[in-house]
Amino acid sequence: SLIAITSKCLLTDKKCSRWGPQHGADFPYPLHISWLHLFIVGACLFAVLTFNDAVIAKRKPRLFDGRKLRLCSMVGCVFGLKNVVGLMALRETPTATYMLFHALNIVFIALAAWVVLGETPGSIGEIVSLVGIVIGSSISSSESFFSGGEHSIGGFAFLLNITNGICAGATVATLRWTTLRMGEANLTIAELTCLELLVGAAVIMPIAFVFEGGAVFTINSTQWFWLLVSSVIILIYHLVLSLICYLAPAMVVGVVEALKPLPAFVIVALIQKLPHKTTRFWLGTLFTLASAI
Repeated sequence: SLIAITSKCLLTDKKCSRWGPQHGADFPYPLHISWLHLFIVGACLFAVLTFNDAVIAKRKPRLFDGRKLRLCSMVGCVFGLKNVVGLMALRETPTATYMLFHALNIVFIALAAWVVLGETPGSIGEIVSLVGIVIGSSISSSESFFSGGEHSIGGFAFLLNITNGICAGATVATLRWTTLRMGEANLTIAELTCLELLVGAAVIMPIAFVFEGGAVFTINSTQWFWLLVSSVIILIYHLVLSLICYLAPAMVVGVVEALKPLPAFVIVALIQKLPHKTTRFWLGTLFTLASAI
C-alpha cells in the first residue's frame, strides 16, 4: 500500500494524503520511474554487498560471478516489465481500486506456477479457496465499473490492471524457479534481489529514453524525495518477497497476494480517505477474506 501511495504521489499531481501536500510531484513518466526505482534499490544493495565482501569479509566480491547473473536474468527481465505495467496501471486507476485488483493475481500466479514449475493446487480446499477469492474479488471490483463515481475506471485501466496481474504471476513463478536453484550458483536472497533489480533497470532504461525522452533530467527536489521514499519501501518489499518465494510454493505466495489487498485497502483509506463503497463491495471483500483464510 505504501509503494502504491508514494508512487501515485510521484506519478500524478493529485493530493497524496488527507493531511499532506495538496498536490503530488506530477512526474507522469512510468518508464523512467521504473528504471530509477530498480536502479536505486539495486545499486544500494550492490554497494552494501560489495563492501561486506571486500572490506569486512576480505574476499572477492561474490556478485562478480557470471553464473549468478545468468540465473537472475530471466526474473529480472520479467520483473522489470511487471514494474512498468504496474506503474502505468496505477497512473490510470484510483489507489484503493488498484490495490483491490491485486486479489485477482492469485489466478495468474496459479497458472504461471503450473506452466513454469508444474505446481498445482494440492487439495480440494486450495481449489475452493482459489475459486472463492476470484468470485469475491470480482464482486468487489465490479463496483469500479458500474458506480460511475470518482473511483470508477474505464476499459483501458482495466486492461492495464489485468496485464499487471499476468506479469505478477510470471514474476512470482520465475522468482520461485530462481530461488529453487540458488544453491547451484551459491546465491543469497540479498544477491538475488540485487541482481534481479539491476537487470530489470538495464532492460527498461533504454526503452524509457526512446519513448519518454530525457524526462529524467528534469526531476526536481520534490520528485526526488518521493522517488527515494518509494525506493526504500520497494527495497524492503522485494527482499521479503524473495524470501517468501524461497520458503513457500508459488500457490502460497498467491494466497498472500490475495490477502494483501485487504489490509492495504485499509491503510490507503486511513492515509487518504475511505472511498464510498456499497454493500456489494463489502460482501465481495468479506467473501475474499473468508476464502483466503
